[in-house]
Amino acid sequence: MNEFTQKTAYSELAKKYYPEALESLVNFIKINSVNDESTVSDDKPFGQGVRDALDYVGNLAIKLGFNVDWCDHYCTEISYGEGELIDIYAHADVVPVSKDWIHEPFGAQIEGDYMYGRGTSDDKGPLVSSLFAMKYLADNQLIPKDTCLRMIVGTDEEES
Repeated sequence: MNEFTQKTAYSELAKKYYPEALESLVNFIKINSVNDESTVSDDKPFGQGVRDALDYVGNLAIKLGFNVDWCDHYCTEISYGEGELIDIYAHADVVPVSKDWIHEPFGAQIEGDYMYGRGTSDDKGPLVSSLFAMKYLADNQLIPKDTCLRMIVGTDEEES
């Protein structure tokens, strides 16, 4: 067991979400969401790959029971509840791929306790973790009344 797999009370409670979260992250990493000016259009303001990533996250959020606002495909707003906001910010775009990769950048290969792929730590991994944390909180009625838990998924963080 390493520092990332230590057992805590919360890790035991969240264990049932792990298989779906892992599968979701693998599928998300496989989307090449590098900003691509050659595929920009009115409904893809940052290109096809970024739009595919936003669509994936939004559809996953709907499947998990959240409200989704597509925000004209500039970002996606995922929310649960109403009232005072608690916000989480993440982004679905990734840095362009260099030629120095040993693993397939969009392959989501798992070796031991590690996953390799573009976006695993910035920011697709944290995004999926946060989304499933929201799911855990909602499922267990741990979001205070009169509170809206909201995630804003951006699309142009790596270019700005």
